[in-house]
Amino acid sequence: MRDVKPLFLLLLLHRVTNGQDNGKWSSTTSTEISTVVGCKVEIEWVNAGPVDEFTIYKKQEHILSFHSGVSDNLIGNERLMINQQKRRNGELITVTINDVEIGDSGIYTCKLLPSNHSKNVTLTVTDLKWKTGKEIKAVNPWTPVQLSWEYKDSSGTAMVTAVRRKPGNSDWAEILARWEKGSVVQVHDLLRSRLEVDNFMTTAAGNKRTSIVLKDVTREDLSYQYRLLLEFGKCQKYSEPIDLIPEQCEAAPECSMTVRNVLIILVVLLLLAVISLIIFSYILRRRFIDDAANTERNRYASNRDIALSSRQVTPLVPEPLLDSENGNSASTSTRNGTIGENENK
Repeated sequence: MRDVKPLFLLLLLHRVTNGQDNGKWSSTTSTEISTVVGCKVEIEWVNAGPVDEFTIYKKQEHILSFHSGVSDNLIGNERLMINQQKRRNGELITVTINDVEIGDSGIYTCKLLPSNHSKNVTLTVTDLKWKTGKEIKAVNPWTPVQLSWEYKDSSGTAMVTAVRRKPGNSDWAEILARWEKGSVVQVHDLLRSRLEVDNFMTTAAGNKRTSIVLKDVTREDLSYQYRLLLEFGKCQKYSEPIDLIPEQCEAAPECSMTVRNVLIILVVLLLLAVISLIIFSYILRRRFIDDAANTERNRYASNRDIALSSRQVTPLVPEPLLDSENGNSASTSTRNGTIGENENK
């Protein structure tokens, strides 16, 4: 009997000690979780001691149980999954709810067995409603444009980020601005000088409005799509995109005609160029013909003047030899005598 008492005391102490270890809940896990409809949420408990058996309650309803590595979904909800992992700081118990609904809201309790130590986590599910849809904004380059998104979120716990991407890219990786708990915490470094970022506004209807102003819009800015991203833990919700287009394209059908309009303008300009070339060629041709006619007339007049001047010139003869006695030309006498001689012959 004396040997039994110490053994009994050791077993009792071990049982009490295990029960005390099972009651050491970690403070690193949140006791309040907020999310929106359609997200996946993970409810976590961390206990310092070894956990072999526990149950999960929702509003005092037994929904899940776990014993020796085997889980049991007591309500047959396929969206519920339970998992247990060993960590350095203890045992991690996770209940995952896929595609959460409003009805999933409530208090979830994890109760350890056999100690019956428990801890509560409150889950709040709200319905996120976007008040702004897909939008096309006509903008003149080098003028400012305001991008605004309005939505209703009762949880108020979302990390809000304004992002943009070029059409065809899969990732909305370029962050313009980020808000946390309604205050600006990040602004795009390269666009900081051209961005005006304000804190949240609440409309008269109780909706939240987030806005940014992009100053001096460039052609590069017009090639992007702009969205607002709300993050609820690991869950992300995007708004509909905002597209920026040049001012002349005020509606998508008109913008689709832009290429045709450009082609029409090019054809008109080409026709004008051809007509101008024809007129210019005609003018050059007429000038060439006129110049040729003037040259021909000048040449004809020059030849005529030369001909007329050649008719008026007196033939050159030797100076007359004068007779000193009768004043008659010696050449004349000689010529007459010669003629007379010829006749006598």
